[in-house]
Amino acid sequence: MARIKPQALLQQSKKKKAPRSISVPKIALYSVVTVVMVFFLFATYRHWSQRSIMQTEEGTSNFQVEDDVLDSKKSDVPRYAIFNTSKGLITAELFKEGSPEIVDEFIAA
Repeated sequence: MARIKPQALLQQSKKKKAPRSISVPKIALYSVVTVVMVFFLFATYRHWSQRSIMQTEEGTSNFQVEDDVLDSKKSDVPRYAIFNTSKGLITAELFKEGSPEIVDEFIAA
């Protein structure tokens, strides 16, 4: 077993060794993760803000109501609502017998 000289042992014991809890690779990793998160948040914000601007420029509303017959007092005449979505058109038939108040409010809007 090698012996350490007393002078070297004294110098070694006088050095204060602080625990390294935060290392350079950890700081680099956390920085990269933070930058990527900020980038994705910014990209998501830009996407949704441009999407709403494009919808208002086109002038399309989210739904349209079309009547097949001009007489709105007949309850047996089917009414159709056409929803314009990003995936395409969805046609829904409105039945006045099931819930007349809701259908009247939907058609009046």
